[in-house]
Amino acid sequence: WGWRTWSTGPTNPGTQPSMRFPLPLLVACTLCDAETCRTYRCSAGTRMQLGVENVEQTENPGATCCEVDPDTCSSHDCEAGTRKKAGVTGTLKGRDAAGTCCEVDPDKCIAHRCASGTRIKAGVDSVQKGDNPAATCCQVGLFSFAFPVGGVASRTEFDLPEELAGREVQVSTIGLATGDTVLEQPCRNDDYGGTQQSQCTTVVPGGAKVAVRPFSTGQRVSGEVRVTVVDDPLRCRAHPCAEGTVNKSFTRGSLKGHVAASTCCDIDSTTCGAHTCAEGTRKRLSVDAQKHEGNAPAVCCEMQPDTCAAYTCAEGFRKRFGVDTSQQGAGVSETCCEVDPDTCTSYTCAEGTQQKAGGSGQLKGLHPQSTCCEDTPRTCGYFTCATGYERKTGVEDTVEQGDDAAATCCQANATKCSAYVCVEGTIKKRHSDGVDQGDNATAACCDALPTCGEHTCAEGYERKAGVEDSMLQGDDVDGTCCQANATKCSAYVCVESTIKKRHSDGLDQGNNATAACCDALPTCADHTCAEGYERKAGVEDTVQQGDDAAGTCCQALRTCGDHTCAEGYERKVGVADSMLQGDDAAGTCCQALPTCVDHTCAAGYERKAGVEDTVLQGDDADGTCCQASALKCSAHVCATGSKKKAGADDVAPGEDQAAACCEVSMAEGTEIIEVTGSMAFEADGTTEQIAAAVTAVLSFKLEQSPSDIRVSVSAVAAAARRLSTPAGDAGAAHRMSEIAGDPVRGVPEIAGDPVRGVPEIAGDPVRGVPEIAGD
Repeated sequence: WGWRTWSTGPTNPGTQPSMRFPLPLLVACTLCDAETCRTYRCSAGTRMQLGVENVEQTENPGATCCEVDPDTCSSHDCEAGTRKKAGVTGTLKGRDAAGTCCEVDPDKCIAHRCASGTRIKAGVDSVQKGDNPAATCCQVGLFSFAFPVGGVASRTEFDLPEELAGREVQVSTIGLATGDTVLEQPCRNDDYGGTQQSQCTTVVPGGAKVAVRPFSTGQRVSGEVRVTVVDDPLRCRAHPCAEGTVNKSFTRGSLKGHVAASTCCDIDSTTCGAHTCAEGTRKRLSVDAQKHEGNAPAVCCEMQPDTCAAYTCAEGFRKRFGVDTSQQGAGVSETCCEVDPDTCTSYTCAEGTQQKAGGSGQLKGLHPQSTCCEDTPRTCGYFTCATGYERKTGVEDTVEQGDDAAATCCQANATKCSAYVCVEGTIKKRHSDGVDQGDNATAACCDALPTCGEHTCAEGYERKAGVEDSMLQGDDVDGTCCQANATKCSAYVCVESTIKKRHSDGLDQGNNATAACCDALPTCADHTCAEGYERKAGVEDTVQQGDDAAGTCCQALRTCGDHTCAEGYERKVGVADSMLQGDDAAGTCCQALPTCVDHTCAAGYERKAGVEDTVLQGDDADGTCCQASALKCSAHVCATGSKKKAGADDVAPGEDQAAACCEVSMAEGTEIIEVTGSMAFEADGTTEQIAAAVTAVLSFKLEQSPSDIRVSVSAVAAAARRLSTPAGDAGAAHRMSEIAGDPVRGVPEIAGDPVRGVPEIAGDPVRGVPEIAGD
């Protein structure tokens, strides 16, 4: 393998050698880091969790490292009667999540069209239509409820059915009751249309009642009050928008279509669902419906955990400029950080000095040598001898020798106890090295040795005969002074396969010394092998030996975790703990690394020539294996001010590539108001004149500058020159009123000038303008 010089920091020639490590050690460190969440690529529709960058991957790294991405369709729940589109798990849901992610369920009532004279039932959008959808999903026309009014002069009150909550109803006594009536609930009215009866229209709240009374006290009335449902469940006014969304402007009368949430509702601009997080940050989980109270970045967003924005550089380093959105990767420190030129890390200490411990992140200031550096204690001139010792003569420049610097640099002071050797029968006093010897060195430096007469033998032992005056030598005091008591367990030697009981030295041997003093040695049958180990065959009766019972009795289980796959192969997912069977460890544990032939290029892209056997490296499989198809929009570069249309990569553009592949790139914060409908023009109008006429009307009605309005005229409209209101569309006459907020027919007044049907706009005779913003 060879060796590589590995520098530990700023050094100077001749002052501090670099360290040298074998390459296998460095490679092993790299492999360990590759098994953390930092290097795992979450699947479509998920993203890395916060704070798991250094967590080791498990058998299920997706669950350990990843969470649902709230900006994609994987986090969106389709409303009743619709279902998730195929293949949209990782698709960004955008502002129109329902339209992007969901489609109508063809098996539910929402997909059924009731026959003429019938209408869809309320609340059946998500009901299975079954074999008889007409009976399951439809009902005859409008339906109503009648409540009797008694012939007494008092207020009459009834509970409305809960199924009417949220529905638009008409409450009436006209032609149904005698006498003068007054409606009080759920809406108030008296003398409707010049009659003495009452009638009003309202949206029913939950728990509402019907209440009616005679106009005057003592008056008698009889008959009934009728409540009739008048709203249309196919219109947006009958659709409740989900939390975090609001009703679109001017759509209450519009048909809600199959995906009502897309047609009728828009994201609430005061919630996190309408906020786009800045680069280096991402949307928090489950906050789309949360109000951000004007502080959207803090409420709605969090740091992107796998980018440099979330990484903290070590002391003495700073974040590189412009890398907040860069992926951390395996070499995160080199990717995200650089040496801070204002700290001691960037300063090289002078010869004979070294950087102070723990000072890497300290500001070096105007005097970096004194701030960052200290003398290098390399010679005896810098070494301080212990108490009672002095520096040897002529060793000031002698290099210290590791842990034996004291022996190299110092010697005992001849006047101190450190240099005195105690006479026989005495021992050096503790901490006396720095004491002066004086006139009586023995008295100053030494203590008399204790004798066996002062020593107490341990339990089960007795003093030897004639040793009372023997001096204690070394650490084996008991060996010098004591012997085992022949009647105690201390003197008994246990027979084979037994071991001395703990704390038994003081016990009497009695008639059965083995029973009194010894325990049977445990065998392998008594030993439980640790997890990942198994008992060796035929060792049940083998006596455990010392502390290595596991080594005597157990052997490690062989699993795929012990097996190293060959080059070009990787360990299969979830087999780390699988037992190896037979000799085919590679087949059990390993699989070939994927190559470009296993990779499917994205729509609009094709595989590069000659890369079939190229092994996929890192996360950029598309970059390694694929290239844009010259016949698709993926290869087209949009002009300045425009951007690639969503999903256009796989479109064959034809001759007009810009129109097929690109769309105008609106500036951030631009509000788009989309108005669709039809307008009638005389046959001699040009396409430009049609666009100019519609722009002028919309500018006035929407109170917007003409420069902020874009009008396109379809090829069909340009060819026909005249478009009419769709037959049978009773709401067409009111659609212009839904823009202006004022019921009008044919726009009778524009800019204070009474006209009939706007006879001239942009020099083009026009009759009417019957509808704009209609459906």
